Amino acid sequence: MKKFLIGILLFSLTATGWAKSVKRPNIVFIVPDDMKRAHHGFIKGKALTPNIDRLANEGVFFSRAYATTSVCTPSRFTSLTGRYASRSVKLKPKGTEGVYNVQWNTPLTDEVHTLPKVLQKAGYATGMVGKWHNGHPEDWFKLTQRFDKDDDPADPDVAAKLKELEDITRAYFYKQGFDYAEGLVLGNLGSHFLRKLRYHNQEWFTQASVDFISQNKDKPFFLYMATTLMHGPSAVKSIQADPRATMFGYLDKPITVQPSRQAALQRGLDAGHNPHDAAATWLDDGIGAIMKHLEKLGLAENTMIVYFNDHGTDVGKGSCYEGGVRTPSMIYWPGRIKPAETDALVQNTDFVPTILEACGVPRPAGMVCDGESLWPILDGRKKSVRDYAFCEMGYTRAVITPDLKYLAFRIPPSVVPTQAERKPMAHKMQRWPLEPEER
Repeated sequence: MKKFLIGILLFSLTATGWAKSVKRPNIVFIVPDDMKRAHHGFIKGKALTPNIDRLANEGVFFSRAYATTSVCTPSRFTSLTGRYASRSVKLKPKGTEGVYNVQWNTPLTDEVHTLPKVLQKAGYATGMVGKWHNGHPEDWFKLTQRFDKDDDPADPDVAAKLKELEDITRAYFYKQGFDYAEGLVLGNLGSHFLRKLRYHNQEWFTQASVDFISQNKDKPFFLYMATTLMHGPSAVKSIQADPRATMFGYLDKPITVQPSRQAALQRGLDAGHNPHDAAATWLDDGIGAIMKHLEKLGLAENTMIVYFNDHGTDVGKGSCYEGGVRTPSMIYWPGRIKPAETDALVQNTDFVPTILEACGVPRPAGMVCDGESLWPILDGRKKSVRDYAFCEMGYTRAVITPDLKYLAFRIPPSVVPTQAERKPMAHKMQRWPLEPEER
């Protein structure tokens, strides 16, 4: 009888709209690119990053967060699927041993269950801003071959072709589970098919993010904002370049959504930092503008911000050494998550289950997830949710426990490495020494 009455009460509350009035949280997932530890002011004090510092100091900072892979594409694959990159539907095992060679070969284009697709089906507005590096529209390279690298984006004919390419790219993202796609960059800017557009434009990303939030302020939203900073090309040279330059041509005028890029660099220099580290303030200003916009709209206390630097770059990028896979990460939610620093092992497989739990969205049937929800840590119930972290890169694998790390590099006997495969590995092993804690 008691269960029956409870059931009637719950039905009544739902029918009267009570359940619908419970507001689901917004998610802002920030993924910077190739930031060094020195680019985080709160870690080494070598950069001026008050907004990133605020995320760490007023949220939960994970001092032992790991990227399961240490280059862009597979790391982002994992962050948006909760799966190891070796599970990519596009990746096939090498040789007769069934070993996967994980590199830049794990696109998201054909994946069924990604975070934006799952949240979109659950009623979330989904937005993509910034660097993707996980696939591209069909015939992308054929389309870009219509340009000469020295073409002038200001030429009307070139501008028209760039606009057409942007529309094709935007349509590609709609198929990837995003309702909104602006400020788009498909890969590394240093390899852009036009020389005059090989520059960062953080203001472009910031404005697109602010616009998405404004357009969806009255419903739950998921924003994936992946910056191109601090990856090459030089951030300092970009600060000095034409502020109208974007992936798809010139803007009509510079964007003023955040403090000027020149002012950001100068503030960093005035604080005594070298130019490259000082340029991190440019990125920090963009994050600060997004946070201020959330506060202005009254959305801050209902928005969880997840910050994850895509992988380490200090020593060991492209390897499973600590400098390649250990990377700053934090989760910030004012009023909901108490400030804390934890040395619990976490990895980027854990973001998808954490975000889905925060949003009250169950995993759809058939969705494989290798991660663990971090909520028991975030709400103080547990000190840790995993006993180990696992990393994979090329033919290297690593298992990390709270006290030990085991790293193995083994090429399957049936696979003969090419000269191109041998040289980068030899270069990395010679140039990048072990971190002190690994010696």
